[in-house]
Parts: sequence; structure tokens; C-alpha cells
Amino acid sequence: MNSINIISNIGLITLIAVSAFFYKHADQKYKEGKASKIKSAPYFSAVYRWIQITSLVGIGLSLFDSGFLRLWQSPSLQIVGISLSVLSISLFVHAKRTLGKNYSPCFDSYVPFQIVEVGVYKFIRHPIYTANILFLLGMLLVTGNLFQVLNLLLLTAYNIESALKEEQSLLKQFGEYRSYYARTGRFLPKF
Repeated sequence: MNSINIISNIGLITLIAVSAFFYKHADQKYKEGKASKIKSAPYFSAVYRWIQITSLVGIGLSLFDSGFLRLWQSPSLQIVGISLSVLSISLFVHAKRTLGKNYSPCFDSYVPFQIVEVGVYKFIRHPIYTANILFLLGMLLVTGNLFQVLNLLLLTAYNIESALKEEQSLLKQFGEYRSYYARTGRFLPKF
């Protein structure tokens, strides 16, 4: 068992714990004062649970050096993957804090109080989705596990669908959203 494998997988577990701390919303305070609900992607909660469980299984298999469902094991890719995961959690925390009271999770999304155009939102309309996708990409690079390939594809598809639904609602609710939409990228900056 190589030390990079152990460190990178323990790092992923640590990052999952950090993201869980910042992603908590069991109290549903994000609903307060918001009138309009945005229709969420169907079955997202079931898909999200699948992603959570299989991601942890994939990390466990990688941590214990199991070759089961492993596509590769590369120390170089593990270093890139853990770096990408750290970047993604930083992006997630920044984006969520920047949204403040405008935040609501994609599975229970509400029209925000206003369009946020500061911080990373100056360049990207959905940085939290970008962070989620980057985190799973980092997880894939660390574990090399087939579960992570499927999870990355599933989450990306659901994030695209959620982003499109949110954008339709925001275009109806806020006249200024059209110009914001035109000058920003959905998941990556628009140059």
C-alpha cells in the first residue's frame, strides 16, 4: 500500500467531512422568506444517496488497496485529484458564503431574494455545481474506481438539469438576469 494512496484517500474523507459541515441544511432555514419554489430534477435525492454511498465505497476500496472495480492507480493522478478536491471544496465554501440568504440546495431550490454578482458569481452562474463536479472528478482521479465514473456522469447530468431549471425561473423573476446570463458562464467563466 503506497503512502500517497493512504494520504489522498484520508484527505478525501476529511474533505467530505468539511463539505458536510458547510452543506448542512436540515433546519431548512434556506426557505425563510422565499415565496417561489423552483422545480427540482426528479429522483435527485435517490441519486444523491447513491452517489454518497458508492463514493464512500469507492474510497474504502481504494484506501484498502482493493483492485475491485479499479480502472487505474496512479500516484500522479492521486496528487492531481486531491488538489482538485481541495480546490473544489474551497470554491464550494466561497460560493455558498457569497450567496448567503440567497442559497437553497438544488433538490429543494427557491427563487433567491436577488441576483448575486460578486465573488465567483461575477464570472460563473453556478459555482456550487462546478465545485460538486470538480470534487467528484478529483475523487475519480484519486480512487480510479468505476463507481466514481458513474457518479460523475450522474451528478453532471443532474447539475445541468438543475441549472437549466433555475435559469428559467430566474429569467422570469428578474429582468436583469438576462444581461447577467449573457456575460457569465454556466459552470466555467465566459471569456
